[in-house]
Amino acid sequence: MDKRREFKSCWTKLLLELRRVVYFNAKRLLFDAEILFKCDSFTSSAFLSISSIEESGKLYDVLYAYMKINKDEFDVKNFKKRFMNHYKKHLSSWTKAGSKVANTGNKISNNISKLIRMIAENKLMGTRNDCIYTDIDFEKLIIRNPQQMIKKDDAYYFLETAYEILISQIDSAFGDFWIDDSINIDFEALEKEKSLLTEKLKMLKKQYQHS
Repeated sequence: MDKRREFKSCWTKLLLELRRVVYFNAKRLLFDAEILFKCDSFTSSAFLSISSIEESGKLYDVLYAYMKINKDEFDVKNFKKRFMNHYKKHLSSWTKAGSKVANTGNKISNNISKLIRMIAENKLMGTRNDCIYTDIDFEKLIIRNPQQMIKKDDAYYFLETAYEILISQIDSAFGDFWIDDSINIDFEALEKEKSLLTEKLKMLKKQYQHS
């Protein structure tokens, strides 16, 4: 096997596995965020929800890299740059949801519209930091702590949005009909994960409405 074919084979297998690993980590972060929300730990819950949104953004980048390597257009340096950059992960997080809306003609959800505005204004990273760090306004000499900055409604917003984002990215993990050969699509996992997350989101909304 020549070096080019070996490179392609190695990265194809790695990216295919990475799609699943990133998905399950995003789901773990999301489920942990929900546990913390139910324990009234709103700042930590919001932090993990935003982290789950970031991790979901990686899914799109990994899928895109997988597509590129199949076309012999994959660039490791480019991929690494996107994979490690917070802002690029934020941008990638809603791309899949946006494209699905465009394809179906449906309207984008209010949650994702708000997220897009936050990302466009480069505010998501600052909000993420507000969840965990004590800060000081040096001009007004005011101490700001996470409990002042992040309230229950904020935590709930990020939790619900993280569910919406991850649901939109399920096929990035288990098989995208536009990119993958049918042999690489795990139809059972696609349906199982979509059903699980959709049901949990439905229950979360119901519980929050009655809280």
